[in-house]
Amino acid sequence: MPRPGRLATLVVYANDRLEAYDAAALVTAVDRFVDDLSNWYVRRSRRRFSLERVSRTGAIFDHAKLDWYNGIYIRSLSPAELARRMRPFLGPEAPGADDPTLTAVTTLVQDRLRTLSDARDLTSYFFTEALDCDRSLLVQRGAGREQTLATLERSADVARQIPSFRQEDLERATRALADELGMKTSDIFMSTRVACTGRTATPPLFQTMEALGRQRVVRRLREAAARLRGRAS
Repeated sequence: MPRPGRLATLVVYANDRLEAYDAAALVTAVDRFVDDLSNWYVRRSRRRFSLERVSRTGAIFDHAKLDWYNGIYIRSLSPAELARRMRPFLGPEAPGADDPTLTAVTTLVQDRLRTLSDARDLTSYFFTEALDCDRSLLVQRGAGREQTLATLERSADVARQIPSFRQEDLERATRALADELGMKTSDIFMSTRVACTGRTATPPLFQTMEALGRQRVVRRLREAAARLRGRAS
């Protein structure tokens, strides 16, 4: 007569009980992850199975590996398809899934996504009107406050006047402005990045500016200059 037994609890690395996984994981990635486990632990190990070798300690579910699989499948999607899947995880201020702006933004963040729930944090500054910008991040080590202030004001003028608001033209104009003002390109790039996004790490700067659009970039550069100017008053 068979004797019933109970296997150890499935846990995560923190030794906590496994709970429902984030719904932001793609079904295809979960299928592949489970299939990979089945291939290794069942098909290849069936002949070697022995009850005496079953561990009494909890089996570990590797969330990191599932996230890795999920990232692979996210990068395999077309930007339009990924935009459609991302849209439910974005805020109400984001455009519709079929909006070209969302598709352009999706192209920029696709390589950075592990799960769909990452999308809101990675894209929020593209769609919000009120940007939380830390003034201390605007001034770079190689430039003083006054030089940074002049740079932001001139950058806003350049962004407003440039005939073509494409990434190549934006980069060319910004490099020329750095030469004109005697600034390092790395300093002007970072001040512009912080002013336009509120962050120090984003997708490539000029692709980001193009996706943000002329009106939003000009407004944010001017707001950053006003914020920096108000620091001295």
